[in-house]
Amino acid sequence: MKKPVGYTSPFKKASPLKIAPWLLAVGKFLGTGGGQALLAAAPGIVKGVGSLAGRKGRIKRQKEAQQQYNQYQQQFQNIQYSNPYEGMDGPYQGLTNPYAGMQNPMENLQDAYAGYQDPMAGITNPYANMTNPLTGMVNPYAGMTDPMAALKDPMAGFRDPMAKIKDPLAGIKDPLANLQNAYAGMENPYAQNLAEDLTVDTQAADYLREQQQQSQANIMQQMQGVAGGSGIAGLAQQMAATGSKQAREAAVNIAQQERENKMARIQGEEKKRLGTFEFDKMMRGSEFDLAKSKALSAAETDRAQRMSEFETAKMKSMSAAETDRMRRQSAFDIAKMKGMSKFELDKLARGTQFDIDKAERMMGYEHDKMVAGTGFDVDMQRRRSAGETDRLIRESRAKSARDKALYGFEIDQMTRKGQFDIDAQRSMADYEHDAMLRKAHYDYIVAPQNARTEGMYGLSMRNLSGADAARATARGNLIGGIGSAVGGAAGAWGNYVGGGAGGYNPNPNIQGMWEPAQQTYVPKPTIGQRIGGALRKIPIIGKLFSDRDLKKDIKLIGKSDAGLNIYKFKYKDAKNGKGTYQGVIADDLPKNVYNKAVSKDKNGNEVVDYGKLDVAFKRI
Repeated sequence: MKKPVGYTSPFKKASPLKIAPWLLAVGKFLGTGGGQALLAAAPGIVKGVGSLAGRKGRIKRQKEAQQQYNQYQQQFQNIQYSNPYEGMDGPYQGLTNPYAGMQNPMENLQDAYAGYQDPMAGITNPYANMTNPLTGMVNPYAGMTDPMAALKDPMAGFRDPMAKIKDPLAGIKDPLANLQNAYAGMENPYAQNLAEDLTVDTQAADYLREQQQQSQANIMQQMQGVAGGSGIAGLAQQMAATGSKQAREAAVNIAQQERENKMARIQGEEKKRLGTFEFDKMMRGSEFDLAKSKALSAAETDRAQRMSEFETAKMKSMSAAETDRMRRQSAFDIAKMKGMSKFELDKLARGTQFDIDKAERMMGYEHDKMVAGTGFDVDMQRRRSAGETDRLIRESRAKSARDKALYGFEIDQMTRKGQFDIDAQRSMADYEHDAMLRKAHYDYIVAPQNARTEGMYGLSMRNLSGADAARATARGNLIGGIGSAVGGAAGAWGNYVGGGAGGYNPNPNIQGMWEPAQQTYVPKPTIGQRIGGALRKIPIIGKLFSDRDLKKDIKLIGKSDAGLNIYKFKYKDAKNGKGTYQGVIADDLPKNVYNKAVSKDKNGNEVVDYGKLDVAFKRI
C-alpha cells in the first residue's frame, strides 16, 4: 500500500505528524476516564513505589541484626555467674590443734599416800578383858509381896442412897385439864349481810320522768300562741332537751344521796355489832385467863410441896450414905498405911544393902578402867604423832612433784600456743591475699566482660527489633499503597462509568452504561477501596522477648523509679535464655504510656524495647 506523502522522511526520522499506536491507545484510555483513575491511583502508586526504596538495605540490616543477636545471645547464655571466692579454703584449714599430743602433767605422779599405814593399826581395846562389875548381883526386891494384895474394896456392899426415894412429881395432874374454851358459843358479827336487802330506788326516775313530761307540755303551750305549731318546733325541742338534762341530773343527785344514807346506816350497824363482839370476846378472855391462873397457881403449890418433901428425904438418905462411905474409906486408909509402912521398911533395908554392894563393885571397876585407859591414851598419842609426821612429809614431796610437772606443762603449752598464733596469722594473711586477688580478678576482668556481653546482648536485641520494625513498616506501606492505588482507581473509574458529574456518558463506545445522574446518589465503597482499607490494618510485627506466656517462676522483686514493676523469671524454652533473669512483663506495662516500647513478633508474641524503659534486662 502506498503511504501518503510526508508520512516518512527520506532521512527516516520520526515525523511530528506520526503518532505511535501505543500513544494513541494511552490517549484513548485517558480520554475515556482512565486519566481520572490514574490520578486517583497516583498517591498510592507513589507510596508503594517509595516503600520499595532501600528494600535490599533493610533486608541486609535485618539479617546482620539477626546474626548479631544470635551471636550475643549465645555469649549471654554462656555467661557463668560464679562466686569468685568459690573453692577457697578457710584461713585456718590445715592448722592443727597446738595442744594435741600434750600429756597430762599429773599422769605420772604417784599417790602421796601409797604405802601409808594407819597409825592406829594394831592398837587393842584396853577394856577388852574387863568384866561387868554388876555381874552376879541379884534383885534386892525379889520375894517381896504387894502390900495392897490383902486389902478389900471399902465400897463393897455400899448401897445407892437414892434407890428407895420415889419421883416427887409422880401422880401430879395437868392443871389445865378442866379448863373450857372461853370463846365457845360466840356469834360471828359478819354472819348476816346487812346490805342484801338493798333495792334500786325508782322514785328518782319516776320523778324525773314526770318533770320532763310537764316541762315539755308547758313549753309547747307557751310557744304555740307565739309562733304556731310548726314555727317553734326547733326551739321547743332544744328547750325540752335542756330541761330533760337538768331533770336527770337532779334525779341522779337525789338518788345518790339516799343511797349514801342507807350505806351509812348499814356501816353504823356493822360497827355496833363488831363492838359488841369485841367486848364479849374480851370478857370471855379475862374469865379464861383468871381460871387458868388459879389452876396453874394450885399446881405450882402442889409441885413445890412435893419437891420440898423430896429434897428433905434426899438429904437424909445422902447424909447417912456419906457417913457410911467416910467410915469405910477411913478404915481402908488405916489398913493401907499399915501395909505400906511395913513394905517400905523392908524395901528400904533391901535397897540399902544392894546400893552398898553396887558401890563397892563400881569403885573397883573404875580403878581398873583408869589404869587400862592411861596406858592406852599414851600409846594412841604416840601413834597419832608418828602418823601425822609421816603424812606431812608425804604431802610435801607430792606438792613439789606436782608443782614441777605443772610448771613444765605450762611452759610447753605457752610454746605451742605461740607457734600456733604465728601459723594462724600467716595463714590468715595468705587467705586475705588470695581473696583480694580473686576479687580484683572478678571486679576488673570477669565482671566487665559479663557487663559488656549483657550490654551487647541488649543492644543486639534493640537493633533486631528496629530492623524488624523497619521491614514491617515498609511492607505495610507497600501493601497500603497498592490498596490505596487500587481503591482510588476503582473509585474514580466507578464514578466515571456511573455518569460523572454531567449526568451522561461521555464515552460513546460504551453502550448500555448511561443513566441519568441522581441527586441523592451516594456511591458504595468499591472492591479496591475495601481491599486497601483492610491492607492498611495489617499490624507491625516484631520479635518476642517479654511475653508472659513464655516465662515461668515469675516473682515481683521491686519497682523502678518510674513505678514499673520489676520481676525475676525464667524462660520456659531454653533457646530464649538459660537461668534467671530480671526485667518487665510486656502486658504489665501501661499501654497509654509505653505503647512505643511494646510490639509483637511474627508469632504474635510481645517484645519490649528496654532502651525506652528505666529497667535493665539482665541475668541474675
